[in-house]
Amino acid sequence: MAEHHRSYYALDFPDEETRSAWRLPEDDFRGTGARRFYVVEVARWWLLDIDRRLVDKHDQRIAVPLDALASG
Repeated sequence: MAEHHRSYYALDFPDEETRSAWRLPEDDFRGTGARRFYVVEVARWWLLDIDRRLVDKHDQRIAVPLDALASG
C-alpha cells in the first residue's frame, strides 16, 4: 500500500511542493478509509476505427493484442 501511495502522488504531482499540499495520509486509503486504489485487469482491448465512423457512422472496432501493449 505504501508503494502505491508514493507512486500515485509522485506521478500525479511531480512538483514536491504541490505534492505535499495535495497528499492525503495513507490511512485514508486503508480499511474503512474513504479512498481506495484499484487494480484493473484488462482481458481485451479495442481501438475505435474513427475513420470508418466518420464516413458511415458504423462503430467498427479493431482488436489489439494485449502483448503488444505490454512492450511499451
